[in-house]
This record gives sequence, structure tokens and C-alpha cells, in this order.
Amino acid sequence: MEHNVFHSIMNMQHSTAHTFKVQQSCSVKLYTSSYRDTAEIDIRDTETANKVSIEGLTIAQLQGGIIEYISSLGYRKEDEEAAKFLRKLSTELAKALPQEVAQ
Repeated sequence: MEHNVFHSIMNMQHSTAHTFKVQQSCSVKLYTSSYRDTAEIDIRDTETANKVSIEGLTIAQLQGGIIEYISSLGYRKEDEEAAKFLRKLSTELAKALPQEVAQ
């Protein structure tokens, strides 16, 4: 059963928060539109196919969250998993950027 959390959040008081516990078997997808300034986050339980979608974000909001997350990993000097992720991210960024932008 799909539940539109964003609609619920918009109707909440500012001091209210919902916490969703996910199982180990979940996938997270980030989407943006190339035609509109919209972004979406989907979290899906891969065993049951239940999904939580957060819609109505701007691309800048999604990008800001990604940048903030990556910046926070830089403070985890002793965390080898964080370092491994940052190296993988660096490799993927090098592939994604056109050569003239990367130089």
C-alpha cells in the first residue's frame, strides 16, 4: 500500500515528526525532472513492495541534502566505510561529468 507522506507532512504542525523504521531489505531512489524543478525520494521495502514517497521537493532541496550528507562524511576520518563510499562517489562523478567540465 502506497502512502503519500508529503501530503501528510504538509498538514502537520511544525513541531510534529513521523518516524518510519525500515527493514534491511529496502531500496532508496532519488528522482529529478529534467523538465520541471521537482524532485522525489522513494523508499521501498523490497520484500513487501510497500513504498514511502516524498514528492514536491525542489531539485535544489534534494541537491542540498546530498551535499550536506557528503560533507558530513568528511568528518568521519576513522570510518573506512565512509571513505570507501567517498572514493566510489568520486569515481562515479568523474564518469558523469563531461571532460570539459571536469578540467
